[in-house]
Amino acid sequence: MRYILLLLLLPLLLIAACRAAKPIKSTSGISGMVVELSASSDCVQPSETVKLRATVINSSTKDFKVKLKDRAVFDLVVNTNDRITRWSNGKAMTSELTELELKPGQSRMLEMNWQAQCCDIIRVTAPFIYSENFIDDPIAPYVGIHVQNCVGPLGP
Repeated sequence: MRYILLLLLLPLLLIAACRAAKPIKSTSGISGMVVELSASSDCVQPSETVKLRATVINSSTKDFKVKLKDRAVFDLVVNTNDRITRWSNGKAMTSELTELELKPGQSRMLEMNWQAQCCDIIRVTAPFIYSENFIDDPIAPYVGIHVQNCVGPLGP
């Protein structure tokens, strides 16, 4: 009887021990270009939606311009165990994606809603290719989102 009662109470104890989800943010930068990445929640249940936002800001005193041939200059990428989802998926590689020009103080923002599907840690990045010479070395702040198993300190 004790074991049955313990088994019935165990899920309630586990739920009570989980911490509250909270928004998260990460920032990276180089040469006056700053990339901010945020997620509306760092912990969700399967089928919940997370709002992702990435912003690149020219915080320098100089004009910024980069032009690529066949890659997005700036993107949002959600990497799960079994697939990669990009903000740019399905979009034509037009100058809107392959070129970026920002005057001092200007910014460009990307937003994407992502629905959690699996039960793991999801890695979200916002790769920004700041130079044609460093295509394979973008600025890429990242955040991790836990799906179902919210770990960390208790409380908000």
